[in-house]
Amino acid sequence: MKYFPVFLNLEDRLCVVAGGGRVAERKVRSLLDAGARIRVVSPKLSAGLSGLKKKGKIDHQARPFCAADLRGAYLAIAATDDRTANGLVFRQGMKQKIPVNVVDDPGQSSFIVP
Repeated sequence: MKYFPVFLNLEDRLCVVAGGGRVAERKVRSLLDAGARIRVVSPKLSAGLSGLKKKGKIDHQARPFCAADLRGAYLAIAATDDRTANGLVFRQGMKQKIPVNVVDDPGQSSFIVP
């Protein structure tokens, strides 16, 4: 698979992160550093993500991911520990023409993150 290197302007763009664990937290922090607006979809949050929620830095949907979560999104990251859930994020993103990164699964990703 060949990739084209690119930098995205995420300033004030909605990015959806499915998952609430350590990996999701790392991705969320990187997206916040880039100026993105973040929607995290996960029944549970890590302590760090809970802190970001309390500070109003992220929007949190406390439930499993559904297709409607991508409405208005610029890109999505699937960072759950459930391959089926990550696959759903990927398929829905492709349907809605939203770039999707499935953490640790480049074969189910339309972009990768170094």
